Amino acid sequence: MFAGGRNKAKLESARAAYEESVALYRQQILVAFREVEDSLAALQFLERELAALEEAAVAAKKSASIAFERYRAGAINFIAVVDSETARLLAELAASGPPRPSGLRWCASSRRWAAAGNRVRPTPAPSQANALPPPAGRTGCRAAKPDSSSA
Repeated sequence: MFAGGRNKAKLESARAAYEESVALYRQQILVAFREVEDSLAALQFLERELAALEEAAVAAKKSASIAFERYRAGAINFIAVVDSETARLLAELAASGPPRPSGLRWCASSRRWAAAGNRVRPTPAPSQANALPPPAGRTGCRAAKPDSSSA
């Protein structure tokens, strides 16, 4: 009958445990939102970087074409044409070179999926299907942590 305040103490303890679990849950949700936002920002950055690389490749191709026409007209020597072609090839390699831009985009997508609660990595786009993802140490891509609850 008389518990000497034991029931009230148990109730307060249960409320404190509940509030603690709610606070931990909110913290996990905020961390997940931050990770998703970071991944989306990384994807946007990578898209802008890839667009800039493609634009540079187009400009280098135009420059090489102009250099060759100037050579044919006798205005410049062939070394300038070779330099221009080298710059064009390097720009094209940077724009389409595997797997840096697409691999980083794939890593950012997988981190976004993991942050959203999924532990399965997204399927790479068809252009990336044959390319291996870049090594984790070179790109900052961390592998998704296995879900311990499903084991």
